[in-house]
Amino acid sequence: MGGGWHPSIGISKLDYSTGNIIDKRYFTSYYTDPWENFYKSFASIDTKSRVLSNNHILFFGKLNSNVQNLPATKSHFGVVEFDTSFNIVNKYIISSDESTNISANCLQFDSTGRGLISLSNFIASYEANVYFGTFKTNNFKVCVKCIIKTLVCQVEMG
Repeated sequence: MGGGWHPSIGISKLDYSTGNIIDKRYFTSYYTDPWENFYKSFASIDTKSRVLSNNHILFFGKLNSNVQNLPATKSHFGVVEFDTSFNIVNKYIISSDESTNISANCLQFDSTGRGLISLSNFIASYEANVYFGTFKTNNFKVCVKCIIKTLVCQVEMG
Protein backbone atom coordinates (compact mmCIF):
# COMPACT_ATOMS: atom_id res chain seq x y z
CA MET A 1 0.00 0.00 0.00
CA GLY A 2 2.93 2.39 0.37
CA GLY A 3 3.41 5.16 2.86
CA GLY A 4 1.49 8.36 3.34
CA TRP A 5 -2.10 9.38 3.86
CA HIS A 6 -4.72 7.29 2.03
CA PRO A 7 -8.28 8.59 2.47
CA SER A 8 -10.92 5.89 2.41
CA ILE A 9 -14.58 5.04 2.80
CA GLY A 10 -15.54 1.80 4.54
CA ILE A 11 -19.06 0.34 4.21
CA SER A 12 -20.46 -2.71 6.01
CA LYS A 13 -23.82 -4.39 5.35
CA LEU A 14 -25.20 -5.99 8.50
CA ASP A 15 -27.75 -8.70 9.20
CA TYR A 16 -30.03 -6.87 11.61
CA SER A 17 -31.27 -10.04 13.32
CA THR A 18 -27.80 -11.43 14.14
CA GLY A 19 -25.50 -8.42 13.85
CA ASN A 20 -23.21 -10.38 11.53
CA ILE A 21 -21.47 -8.65 8.64
CA ILE A 22 -23.00 -9.77 5.34
CA ASP A 23 -20.75 -7.74 3.05
CA LYS A 24 -18.10 -5.10 3.42
CA ARG A 25 -16.45 -2.80 0.91
CA TYR A 26 -13.50 -0.49 1.20
CA PHE A 27 -12.76 2.36 -1.20
CA THR A 28 -9.67 4.52 -1.28
CA SER A 29 -8.20 7.05 -3.65
CA TYR A 30 -4.56 7.63 -4.39
CA TYR A 31 -2.99 10.80 -5.69
CA THR A 32 0.71 10.97 -6.53
CA ASP A 33 1.24 14.00 -4.30
CA PRO A 34 0.64 13.11 -0.61
CA TRP A 35 -0.60 16.66 0.13
CA GLU A 36 -3.15 16.43 -2.68
CA ASN A 37 -4.22 13.09 -1.24
CA PHE A 38 -4.77 14.74 2.15
CA TYR A 39 -6.53 17.85 0.81
CA LYS A 40 -8.95 15.80 -1.32
CA SER A 41 -9.94 13.45 1.49
CA PHE A 42 -13.05 13.84 3.65
CA ALA A 43 -12.64 15.93 6.79
CA SER A 44 -13.73 14.35 10.04
CA ILE A 45 -16.52 16.89 10.48
CA ASP A 46 -19.91 17.18 8.85
CA THR A 47 -19.78 14.11 6.59
CA LYS A 48 -23.26 12.86 5.64
CA SER A 49 -25.08 10.16 3.70
CA ARG A 50 -28.44 10.12 1.97
CA VAL A 51 -30.50 7.30 0.45
CA LEU A 52 -31.84 8.41 -2.93
CA SER A 53 -35.22 7.50 -4.44
CA ASN A 54 -33.45 4.91 -6.67
CA ASN A 55 -31.99 3.33 -3.48
CA HIS A 56 -28.49 4.55 -4.32
CA ILE A 57 -26.54 6.02 -1.42
CA LEU A 58 -24.79 9.39 -1.52
CA PHE A 59 -21.82 9.94 0.76
CA PHE A 60 -20.80 13.60 0.88
CA GLY A 61 -19.05 16.15 3.02
CA LYS A 62 -16.38 18.78 3.51
CA LEU A 63 -12.86 18.01 2.39
CA ASN A 64 -9.61 18.78 4.20
CA SER A 65 -8.72 21.41 1.58
CA ASN A 66 -11.77 23.35 2.72
CA VAL A 67 -10.89 22.85 6.39
CA GLN A 68 -7.22 23.79 6.06
CA ASN A 69 -7.90 26.59 3.53
CA LEU A 70 -4.34 26.30 2.18
CA PRO A 71 -4.15 25.34 -1.52
CA ALA A 72 -4.96 27.96 -4.18
CA THR A 73 -7.85 25.84 -5.51
CA LYS A 74 -10.08 24.85 -2.62
CA SER A 75 -11.74 21.45 -2.87
CA HIS A 76 -14.77 22.32 -0.75
CA PHE A 77 -16.88 19.14 -0.94
CA GLY A 78 -16.60 15.55 -2.10
CA VAL A 79 -19.53 13.45 -3.33
CA VAL A 80 -19.57 9.68 -3.91
CA GLU A 81 -22.65 7.78 -5.15
CA PHE A 82 -22.97 4.02 -4.56
CA ASP A 83 -25.50 1.59 -6.05
CA THR A 84 -27.34 -0.98 -3.89
CA SER A 85 -24.37 -3.37 -4.16
CA PHE A 86 -22.01 -0.61 -2.97
CA ASN A 87 -20.31 -0.15 -6.33
CA ILE A 88 -19.25 3.41 -7.13
CA VAL A 89 -21.63 4.93 -9.69
CA ASN A 90 -20.35 8.51 -9.65
CA LYS A 91 -17.86 10.64 -7.75
CA TYR A 92 -16.83 14.27 -7.98
CA ILE A 93 -15.29 17.17 -6.09
CA ILE A 94 -16.78 20.67 -5.86
CA SER A 95 -13.91 23.16 -6.03
CA SER A 96 -13.26 26.87 -6.47
CA ASP A 97 -10.47 29.37 -6.03
CA GLU A 98 -12.44 31.13 -3.29
CA SER A 99 -11.18 30.99 0.31
CA THR A 100 -14.16 30.35 2.54
CA ASN A 101 -15.12 29.93 6.16
CA ILE A 102 -15.66 26.22 6.75
CA SER A 103 -18.26 26.55 9.50
CA ALA A 104 -20.65 28.38 7.18
CA ASN A 105 -20.26 26.18 4.07
CA CYS A 106 -23.17 23.85 3.40
CA LEU A 107 -24.05 21.04 0.98
CA GLN A 108 -27.41 19.24 0.95
CA PHE A 109 -29.17 16.79 -1.38
CA ASP A 110 -32.80 15.84 -1.85
CA SER A 111 -33.93 12.26 -2.57
CA THR A 112 -33.61 12.75 -6.35
CA GLY A 113 -29.93 13.73 -6.10
CA ARG A 114 -30.40 17.45 -6.67
CA GLY A 115 -27.99 19.48 -4.59
CA LEU A 116 -27.84 22.88 -2.95
CA ILE A 117 -24.53 24.45 -2.03
CA SER A 118 -23.65 27.62 -0.16
CA LEU A 119 -20.17 28.97 0.45
CA SER A 120 -19.33 32.10 2.37
CA ASN A 121 -16.21 34.17 2.72
CA PHE A 122 -16.19 36.47 5.72
CA ILE A 123 -14.37 39.73 5.01
CA ALA A 124 -14.96 41.74 8.15
CA SER A 125 -17.56 42.21 10.83
CA TYR A 126 -21.00 42.26 9.13
CA GLU A 127 -19.40 41.85 5.69
CA ALA A 128 -19.15 38.66 3.60
CA ASN A 129 -19.32 37.19 0.12
CA VAL A 130 -21.94 34.43 -0.06
CA TYR A 131 -22.21 31.99 -2.98
CA PHE A 132 -25.25 29.80 -3.74
CA GLY A 133 -25.57 27.05 -6.32
CA THR A 134 -27.95 24.28 -7.30
CA PHE A 135 -27.10 21.24 -9.37
CA LYS A 136 -28.13 17.78 -10.50
CA THR A 137 -25.29 15.24 -10.19
CA ASN A 138 -22.18 17.23 -11.11
CA ASN A 139 -23.92 19.56 -13.60
CA PHE A 140 -24.22 23.01 -12.03
CA LYS A 141 -27.32 24.89 -13.17
CA VAL A 142 -27.26 28.11 -11.14
CA CYS A 143 -24.49 29.86 -9.33
CA VAL A 144 -25.14 33.21 -7.70
CA LYS A 145 -22.71 35.41 -5.79
CA CYS A 146 -24.27 37.70 -3.22
CA ILE A 147 -22.25 40.32 -1.39
CA ILE A 148 -23.58 40.97 2.07
CA LYS A 149 -22.45 44.34 3.41
CA THR A 150 -24.55 44.89 6.50
CA LEU A 151 -27.01 42.42 7.89
CA VAL A 152 -28.75 43.22 11.12
CA CYS A 153 -31.08 40.71 12.72
CA GLN A 154 -33.26 41.34 15.70
CA VAL A 155 -35.12 38.59 17.49
CA GLU A 156 -37.79 39.39 20.03
CA MET A 157 -38.63 36.75 22.57
CA GLY A 158 -42.23 36.85 23.79
